[in-house]
Amino acid sequence: MKKPMSMLWLLSLVSLLNADALSTDLDGFDDESLNETSQERPSRLIAGLTGKITQQVAFSWHNDAPYENITSLKSSLLLDYEHKFDNGIRIKINAKAYYDAIYSLKDRGDFTSQTLNALEAEVELYDAYIEGKITDSLDYKLGRQVVVWGRSDTIRVTDILNPLDNRRPAMTDIEDLRLPVTMVKLDYFVGNWRITPMAIVEQRFSKNPPFGGDFNPVSFPLPSEERYDDVTYALSIGAEFSGWDINFYASHTYDDAGYIDQSALIPLMVHDKVTMFGTALNVLSGSWLFKTELAYFDGLKYTSTGEQAFSRMDALLGVEYNGISDTLISYDIVTRQIQDYTKKAFSRI
Repeated sequence: MKKPMSMLWLLSLVSLLNADALSTDLDGFDDESLNETSQERPSRLIAGLTGKITQQVAFSWHNDAPYENITSLKSSLLLDYEHKFDNGIRIKINAKAYYDAIYSLKDRGDFTSQTLNALEAEVELYDAYIEGKITDSLDYKLGRQVVVWGRSDTIRVTDILNPLDNRRPAMTDIEDLRLPVTMVKLDYFVGNWRITPMAIVEQRFSKNPPFGGDFNPVSFPLPSEERYDDVTYALSIGAEFSGWDINFYASHTYDDAGYIDQSALIPLMVHDKVTMFGTALNVLSGSWLFKTELAYFDGLKYTSTGEQAFSRMDALLGVEYNGISDTLISYDIVTRQIQDYTKKAFSRI
C-alpha cells in the first residue's frame, strides 16, 4: 500500500516521462504538421511504451454514511511496454497504479482498515511475460499472463485458471477483471490441433469485497487466507475448423473459492486442490455464435460441511450476436449440480 502523496508523485512523474510520446501521437491533429513531410518526426522516449490515464466517479443512492452520494474518485494510470526482437522473441510488461481520493475527502474513521487497504491505493504488476518459438510447431510463453478457457465472459465454467478482481462487482473493466498469474506455457501444433500444457508457479486467488465495504454485507471480517507456493498443472487440447471450434481441458489446481477451516485453533481460509475435466464447443453462423461449456470438478469442500469432499457438474449454454456495429449482445445460462450434497451433508449430523 502506498501513501496518497507517493501515489500522486508516481502518477505525475510517469506522465512527464511519457509526455514526448503523447505529443507524438497528437501531432496528426496539427494542420501544419501535414506539410512537414521532410522533417523527422520526434521519437518516443522509450519505443514500445504506451500509457493510459483514467478517472472513475461512482455515485450511490445509499443513505448511510460513508456510502452515500459520491463513493469513488479513483484516478488510474496504466503503463504498457511491448517489444518484439528481430529473432521473433516478444516481451510484454504492463502495470497499473491507482489512488481513490474519496477516502481522504471523507472521514477516514468511517471506513474499516480492510476497506482502506484494499481500495484506497494500489500498485500492481499485471502482464509480464516473454514468448517465442522453440521450433516451427512449438511455442513458449513464460511469466505472468492470462489464459482464458471457454468463451463466456459473464459466467465461469471452464475458465478457472485466473482469479478475478471482484472488489467492486460490475465496476471493473473486463480487460482488468482477470488477474494474471505466473505460468510456464507451451503450445504444440499438429494440423488444426493445439496441445497446451501449463505449469502454474504462482498461486493467487480472487480479490473479494473487503469487510466493511459497500459490497460486503457480512458483519464480521473473514479469516486470513493461507498461502501456497507449490506448482499446479493444467492441460488444454483444442482445434479450430471452418465455422466451429472445440477444446478439451484438464487441471489439478487450487479451488479459488476456498472454505473456512474451523478445526484449527484460529480459523483460516484454505484452498484445497481440485481436479477438473471440461470441454467447450463454439459454432459460428453468420453474426451468431452458439456456445456450450461442460465442467466436472472433484474434491470440492465447503465451510458448512467440514472435511466432506464433493463433486460438481457445471453446464453452460450461451449465444452471442455481433451483427450491430461496435456492439456485442450475449446471453448465457448455467446450471451447477453438487453430487450427493444432501446425503453427505446430513451424514455429519
